[in-house]
Amino acid sequence: MASVGHNDKETTLELDSHADTSVLGSGALVVADFNEPVNVQGYDPSLGTKTYRTITGAIGYCDPTSGTNYHLVIHQAIYIPDLDHHLLSPMQCRVADVVVNDCPKFLTANPTEETHCLIARDEGGTRVTLPLGLQGVTSVLNVHTISEAEWIREAAPRITLTNRDLHWNPNSSIYEEQESNKYWALLLALPATGLDPITSSIRSRPSLPLAHLISRLMTNLASCWSAMPMSPSHNCLSVH
Repeated sequence: MASVGHNDKETTLELDSHADTSVLGSGALVVADFNEPVNVQGYDPSLGTKTYRTITGAIGYCDPTSGTNYHLVIHQAIYIPDLDHHLLSPMQCRVADVVVNDCPKFLTANPTEETHCLIARDEGGTRVTLPLGLQGVTSVLNVHTISEAEWIREAAPRITLTNRDLHWNPNSSIYEEQESNKYWALLLALPATGLDPITSSIRSRPSLPLAHLISRLMTNLASCWSAMPMSPSHNCLSVH
């Protein structure tokens, strides 16, 4: 376990939709190493690639309204110690059931406290809203370094922003397939009432395996069909 920089160093955690994987830079506390090095190429291919570690890292965050301190935990992040800030992949967060509301308040018709924020849960299951600010046109959280001693003694509640156990592969086709698959449209067309909890949760969790989604869809379609009164004028839904 190691940290880079001084414990009072302040920087930003920036939302970056072009980052297919979250990146932790200078000042992140390295909590674990996944032993899965990755090759990173910048915007200019002529500069070549560099190899970096994949880690679990932690950074500090202070809620600007309540003054409450948190430790933000980011799993399966690329560790680039020369970077002076951190990057958060919105998709990687959403797959971990973190709500990412990235539209700024001034561009929202009726903003609320849940506008322009991250919504996650701490280790105790308490729902926590992390309000985002703007740095130029980039949505950011102001964060700071934490020491190894602070981490070990659990000096602040911990909020996990990315998944530790679901292997993160941004090059997988599973997300593209689920987004474009015709069965997704069928699922959304089903009434919200009468669906079992698993199927209802699929509506907001496209990270679930496609086979599981289809299985639950067909189960519910069969249930709907069995409950339908049969008549000569009844039109049945065909699934090809």
